[in-house]
Amino acid sequence: MKEIRRILVPVDFSGFSKTACRYAIKLAEKYDADIKIIHVFYAPIVDLVPITDAYSIQVDMDINLREMEEQARKKLVDFVTEVRQIAVDEGLEQIKISYSLREGIVEDEIATMAKAYKPGIIVVGTKGKGEKQSDIIGSVVYRVLDKTKIPVLAIPDKASFENLSNVKKIVYVTDFDESDYVAIRRLIYIVSAFDVKIHCVHVTKDKEDKWDSAKMDNLRDYFKRINKNVKVECSFIKGDNPVDNLEAFCKLNEIDIIALSNKKRGLLQRIFNPGLTRKLIHSGNLPLLLFRA
Repeated sequence: MKEIRRILVPVDFSGFSKTACRYAIKLAEKYDADIKIIHVFYAPIVDLVPITDAYSIQVDMDINLREMEEQARKKLVDFVTEVRQIAVDEGLEQIKISYSLREGIVEDEIATMAKAYKPGIIVVGTKGKGEKQSDIIGSVVYRVLDKTKIPVLAIPDKASFENLSNVKKIVYVTDFDESDYVAIRRLIYIVSAFDVKIHCVHVTKDKEDKWDSAKMDNLRDYFKRINKNVKVECSFIKGDNPVDNLEAFCKLNEIDIIALSNKKRGLLQRIFNPGLTRKLIHSGNLPLLLFRA
C-alpha cells in the first residue's frame, strides 16, 4: 500500500468539522502529509425548475445558484483561513492545506474527490454522545463508506485531539468476516506511525464456542504475519448491549481509537436493525477508524 501523503477532510463549517480538522493537522504532522478540505453545497433550485419554463426563470435560477456558490465559497475560505491559523498556532505552518468547493450530493462529491485526490484517509467530524445531530457531514459518514474504499476516521466533537500524538491503544472489533483480513492489513499500515497495542475483540451476546476461539486464534496469527512486532491481545466481550459493553471495555482498557470493518447493509436493515458502526457514530465519544467491507 502507498504511504499516507494526503488527507481529505469534508466540512460543513460546524464545530464537528473544526474538531476533525484539528485531528487532520495532527495526523498530517505524523505522516508528513498534505490536507485538502472539501465543502459540498446542494442547490435544490436546479431540480425544481421544469425544462419547459420561460427563459427568465432560467436566468433567475442561474443568479440564485451563483449567489449560493459565492456564499459557500466565502464561508469555505474563512473556514480554511481559521484552520490554517490553527496549524500556525501549533507550530505546523509547513503543512499544506488546500480546499475545494463542490455542488451536488455530499457523499457523491466526496467519493468523486477521493477518486481524484487519492487520499490515504478521510477524516470526518461527527457529533458527540448526548448531543443533537445538527451537522450534515456527521449524518453521511456511513454513506461515504458505501461510496469509497478509503478508510474513514470519524471524529466525535468531544474527542481529545491533544492526545492524538500519544495514541497507545486501539481496539479492532471483529465479526469474524472475510473482510477482517483486508481491514487488518490497512489498520496495521495506518498505525505504523504510532507505537500502539491492538486489542482484537469480538462483541457477542453468547458465550464463545470452540469455533469462535479458533477464528480468534487465526486473527491473532494473521496480525503477527503482517507485522511480527505488533502487540496484539484478543478477547471476547459478552453482554446484551453491544455498544455499552464495548464502551465499558474501552474505558477500562483506556482505548484511544475504535477500528472496525463496516458491512454494506440494505436500507431496511439500516432503518430497523442499525449496525454497530451506525450506533457508535451516533452515540460514542471515541474516534472511529472505519474500513469498508
